Amino acid sequence: MTTVNEIGAKGLADGDINEERASRFFLVRSSTPIDAVAAATASGIPDYFDPHPSNSAYLLKNKRGRAVSEDSGRYAWEIQLDYSNRIIHPLDMPAQIEWDFSEASEAYFLDWSTPDPKPVKNSAGQNFEALPERESGVIVCHITKNVATDFDTSLFLSARENVNSAGFTVDGVSLDVHQAKFSGANVTPPALSAGEWFRTVKMTLKFKQSWDDVFNDEGYQQLASDGINLVDCYTNATDPNNKPEKVVKPWPLDGTGHKKANATDTPEPLTFKPYEELDFADLSALLS
Repeated sequence: MTTVNEIGAKGLADGDINEERASRFFLVRSSTPIDAVAAATASGIPDYFDPHPSNSAYLLKNKRGRAVSEDSGRYAWEIQLDYSNRIIHPLDMPAQIEWDFSEASEAYFLDWSTPDPKPVKNSAGQNFEALPERESGVIVCHITKNVATDFDTSLFLSARENVNSAGFTVDGVSLDVHQAKFSGANVTPPALSAGEWFRTVKMTLKFKQSWDDVFNDEGYQQLASDGINLVDCYTNATDPNNKPEKVVKPWPLDGTGHKKANATDTPEPLTFKPYEELDFADLSALLS
């Protein structure tokens, strides 16, 4: 049989310049010998992070135990509970968000002219021997968050190299569809803080204007009438005495495999999705 009685307290007091502290004292008596851990966790002893009864801003930070006397045979223990106003449960800590960037370059075939982007071709509509390059770095966001030890890390396996299928917000920044890519995450082994076990997740998101690839639909051939085979594209002869000729440069296509009427028509854009999509809602708990 074990009995627990509060036997004293130290009032709320200043600690260092950023911390205020308080202490409570309990006497734990047992009919059988017990150790300090058993005494500190006996029924009636508050748990770590429990609030102080006089001020809920103070949470239990530390427990200390000492045998009352050598002749007590470890049947009686004095337990000191230390409270602080500067302690936060590790699972209640907000996410730490760090922004970074990585530089890269890429060849491009469509510029950002307004109102209509221009394909990178010469004035006759032919491709250059080599495409120019532009910087194409990405914004990188590292998010660090504490999680419970039973956190399901399989979430990261399904999210790996996926782009967001719906808009979401991180650190007050709103992201549109396909602007964010989940690159991966590190998960630490379990750690102990004030009696609470937890793990720390650090995941990486990368951002671009869009992770989709967009190409102009154009070529030297188009679908035949059977919708299966390919036939060469021919120019539109404006002189009845001339026959149409095979095109010598890519002709604008309509997005369904057929040539447009004129060589000066704008090709339809073709969008390709190099990454799978995932609703990042499952990651939302790690973003705040």
